[in-house]
Amino acid sequence: MRSTNYLSLIAALAPQALCAPVAQSADAAAAAPAPPSFSSVSAEKNVTSSTQPAGHFYARDGGTYGHIGTTYFSNSFDTSLCPDSEAPNCPSYAASTFSYLTSNPAVVRDPAGNTGLCNTNTKTGAKEHIWLGETVPLTATTGLTFFNNITVATGEVTHNTGPAIIDISNDTPTCTRVTNGWWAAANNVPSYGTAGTVVGHTDDFIYVFGERVDGNSNNIYVARVLRENAKTRADYTYWNGNAWVAKQNAAAPVITNAQGGSISFNEYLGGYIYLDSYIGSIYARLAPSPEGPWSSTTTLFEGGPLLYQPQAQVNYDLSGRTTNIKYSHASQEHLQKVRTITWS
Repeated sequence: MRSTNYLSLIAALAPQALCAPVAQSADAAAAAPAPPSFSSVSAEKNVTSSTQPAGHFYARDGGTYGHIGTTYFSNSFDTSLCPDSEAPNCPSYAASTFSYLTSNPAVVRDPAGNTGLCNTNTKTGAKEHIWLGETVPLTATTGLTFFNNITVATGEVTHNTGPAIIDISNDTPTCTRVTNGWWAAANNVPSYGTAGTVVGHTDDFIYVFGERVDGNSNNIYVARVLRENAKTRADYTYWNGNAWVAKQNAAAPVITNAQGGSISFNEYLGGYIYLDSYIGSIYARLAPSPEGPWSSTTTLFEGGPLLYQPQAQVNYDLSGRTTNIKYSHASQEHLQKVRTITWS
């Protein structure tokens, strides 16, 4: 089982291990809101499946959140169906697996044919496979996601990213790539779609977050596009620190020293929450808009050595007073976990 680039990034960014994550620049930080505060965090629970066979458990590595209409779901990067007797040495068997969320945040439902979405090579050991980012609604039955084309043979390196359409007209979802890849790592551009996607709270733009390693820092960038134009690359613009511009090479990071997770709007806090991980801790930041300015971090919980890929599951409390956060815990066979945060 494999995480996204996070495990290799942790090694690459080791010189930063003693540095707390920071938001944007000193000028932006001066105008940023206070970091979010919380009053309690629940104990972690294993995420299980209502459809797993007796005597087995699903071990899911990484994952993202999505919704289309009132249907909520998650996409996991790699998934194993493990006999209880073989834990903890259960090999990964499929990439990009789709699960419906249930009324219990610790239980998902796996539909038939839910593996290998948007993949041509679904087995671990294949040279390439696809992981899917967060999904936002386009129509009553379709949603926009962004694929991450992973080259497995060279240590799970991102090859390129681009948009794809998920269709839930039937219980078994389908996924169709709009392109074979728009943002190529070889061109040294951020991997848009790997670090969160959200529809604006007061507009109809889709905001797409991407990661790039700049020196010793893993930084987060953001692009946006009107929802109706999401399939047209020329309509995407990029935040350059002051304005939205057409030139992607003019983009500036909105968050620095972070390993991307998810973004969502929180009604209770009145702003956008960005969740990310760093060296075994889960952090939250707050901003009035997707481009920032972003606050400094609040440490929500720790569980070292390797917690990563936090996802806010906002459907369980639309008021925003509490947020369920699903994440991966690599030191426990990559089992997905969930905790509930109560904000102050």
